[in-house]
Amino acid sequence: MTEQIARLDNLLQQWPWLITLLAVAALLAASWLANYVSKKILVRGLLVLLKVPDTDAGKAHPDHFRRFGFIARLANIIPALVIIVGIRFVPGLPDAITIVTLNIASALIVLSLAMALSNLLDMANASASPMREISSRCAKAACVSWSTCAITWTRACFSITASRVNCC
Repeated sequence: MTEQIARLDNLLQQWPWLITLLAVAALLAASWLANYVSKKILVRGLLVLLKVPDTDAGKAHPDHFRRFGFIARLANIIPALVIIVGIRFVPGLPDAITIVTLNIASALIVLSLAMALSNLLDMANASASPMREISSRCAKAACVSWSTCAITWTRACFSITASRVNCC
């Protein structure tokens, strides 16, 4: 066993960039594993907690994934966090590459948060659209006919204009 470690140490001393390459590969593998765990376990677990109904195939309906897309967008943050934490431990990596990687991962986090917020607002907008339809029906029912609405609107405009004229 010690002989194999000595050969590996000798090999790594001959090619010092090999240890950097192995560390980057390990970091990418850890990021991929974090992505897999967050997408498959955490997102599906949250969808179960939110009581998203399943189809016969055992997968959630695509419409529900679209409605609850903010959870999947938030799951994209986890691999970027793994890269942000792990890139500092890669030996032999130039500072410029470290800084660029940190900036890209940070930008990915901000983009994921913005897209998650957008999906959350889309979901809120979709759930509020029946209320808008009901309120528009109530507004139409309040005005018996379009002519009554037009007369009421015209009177309101004239009264506002007349009050401004009287003030001056």
